[in-house]
Amino acid sequence: MTSSATQWPAHGCAIRSVDPACAEEMPQILYIMGTGRSGTTILEVLLANEKDIVGSGELKHIFRDAFLRNLPCACGKRSHACEWWSAVRKETGWSDADCRRYRDAIEAIERHRNFLRILSGCVLRHEWDVYEQGTTTLFRALGRLSRARVVVDSSKYPGRALMLARLFPRHVRVLCITRSAYGLIAAFQKQNDEEQRPKHPIAAAAYYVYVLLCMRLARTRLGDRCLSIRFEDLTRDPVGVLSRIERWSGVSLARVRQMLAAGEMFRVGHVVTGNRLRKQGVVKFDPSVARTDGSPPRLLAWILERYRALLGF
Repeated sequence: MTSSATQWPAHGCAIRSVDPACAEEMPQILYIMGTGRSGTTILEVLLANEKDIVGSGELKHIFRDAFLRNLPCACGKRSHACEWWSAVRKETGWSDADCRRYRDAIEAIERHRNFLRILSGCVLRHEWDVYEQGTTTLFRALGRLSRARVVVDSSKYPGRALMLARLFPRHVRVLCITRSAYGLIAAFQKQNDEEQRPKHPIAAAAYYVYVLLCMRLARTRLGDRCLSIRFEDLTRDPVGVLSRIERWSGVSLARVRQMLAAGEMFRVGHVVTGNRLRKQGVVKFDPSVARTDGSPPRLLAWILERYRALLGF
């Protein structure tokens, strides 16, 4: 990205977009789309350690988890005491009633089962108006407070990718990350009471089939505003994957590549919702985290991996 006025090209249809007169107030948005346990959090952490990029975790859940439930931030403080999220709340002037209204609108529209409704543009006007108001105010506040040109949102949901692209057609790019079926099913067998609960292999397989299909349809709609990467490539050659992202987005990732080469630690930032690694505050990129301890059915994993390849992932 060569200047703060750089705008990403728009493709696909839009239900409605922000007023062009206000466009310059919006930061660029880099949205990370994927399944659970696919590496979205570590990818965000890497990207957000670049200057001019700020990471904010899964913004789909920020009204629920930070502003209403007051869950702990990666900085170690409760969200209401966190300097970053309390500043966002002050900047927006939102009341608890406002946060509940935006939470309800986002959850009603973006849930996985509503993906085809989003794809076809069948969002009710009153739902859209509330969604637009809360989402636009949030991203503008994040841009103003961070003074960053790019805000990363790692919410994962394909439906949200399409909603953001429709709302901010010149300001959104989407990184689509997928993980092997074997790795994902094994990861979902790990005990975890705080984030996404463990899934039986059959349930994980059904989830994998549906979400990957939604991601493929979203990628088709987004065109060259979407770049697909693989979790296995990220762990094997992180510098190479970041170079691809850099060429595609026009956003310099030189500092992150240097940190990786030097084996430096990465700051997690102010992430409220996401993988448990966020609670460490600082992390070192370690490809060994990709190792899986579970033993998913190999035939099932093989079939799903062929499905993944068929979809172009």
